[in-house]
Amino acid sequence: MSHYNQTSSFYSFLYGCMAMAATLVTIYTAYVGYLFFMNDFPELPNHYLWAIRFGIFIFVIFSFEGFVMGSRLTHTIGGPDGEAGIPLLNWSTKYGDPRIAHFIGMHALQVIPVVSFYLLKNTKATVILALLYFALAVFTLLQALQGKSMFGK
Repeated sequence: MSHYNQTSSFYSFLYGCMAMAATLVTIYTAYVGYLFFMNDFPELPNHYLWAIRFGIFIFVIFSFEGFVMGSRLTHTIGGPDGEAGIPLLNWSTKYGDPRIAHFIGMHALQVIPVVSFYLLKNTKATVILALLYFALAVFTLLQALQGKSMFGK
């Protein structure tokens, strides 16, 4: 209930503040991404620069995907909110849960640059990784929007 608590005017105000803060941080991150696309960084390896660019791009898209949950005041699609889910994260094992796509997409900002820098060290491989990572995030979102669990029913 912490995210969608509308039980009083005060909690509704806090919910609005949280949404505004998340929106502003995402817009600022999009601006940083714009700077990474518009400028050259000769001190960075090309594969790493593209990993940062893709990571920011995917982060921004799936950060705004949080509005899917916020507009519904729920993180479960196709069933009741608040049932027990997977350990630690509590993602639904019975219904669609857009938090999974939100999590995957937002962590593109870390995963893609780290994998590219330490493992891939290649621009073409980084582009392929970014496309596959983006496809995974989109797939999990589409599953959730259809009310389907990623973990079976």
